[in-house]
Amino acid sequence: MEQAATMRSVLNKERASRLEGSFGNEKNYYLLQKVNARNEHTEKC
Repeated sequence: MEQAATMRSVLNKERASRLEGSFGNEKNYYLLQKVNARNEHTEKC
């Protein structure tokens, strides 16, 4: 049980890192560095 929880934690961290890295790379590719979602109106797509 403890081993499964540790594995789940490691996988969650890896997934989050790849997802955030992918999003950052896309922002750089499309020159969106200055696009910020700071309020409720701009957060919605």
